[in-house]
Amino acid sequence: MKYSPLILGTLMRRYKRFMVDIKLMDGTVVIAHCVNTGSMKGCLEEHAPVGISIANNPQRKLKYTLEIIKIGGIWVGVNTSLTNHLAEEFIKEKGIPEIGTYINLKREVKYGVNSRIDILLETNTKSCFIEVKNVSM
Repeated sequence: MKYSPLILGTLMRRYKRFMVDIKLMDGTVVIAHCVNTGSMKGCLEEHAPVGISIANNPQRKLKYTLEIIKIGGIWVGVNTSLTNHLAEEFIKEKGIPEIGTYINLKREVKYGVNSRIDILLETNTKSCFIEVKNVSM
């Protein structure tokens, strides 16, 4: 996946569940939207390096989005809106050889009465149902 260039900074604090204060390299503090609704208990360290993106929508309340955070020397993606897209891209690039070769890939396929499956892979004779999760602990 190709990100737009990210702006680097450090995490100051998270509050109101969807907001984080980020100190940019020039010392400016900005408020960024945190898409991840989970506690993120395992990846919220004060002063951890982060990468934020700039929103293209001028109508949006917050100009920035928290995308990645560096924990234990490893960059971790925290934008949960990208999870299924990243999984789809990885599957298409044959990043999971155990999945095999499927002819068709569909996202958000209705399953059962009130459910959806994140990714459905199909051949002429079989189907593979994939549920994608974003983990932040």
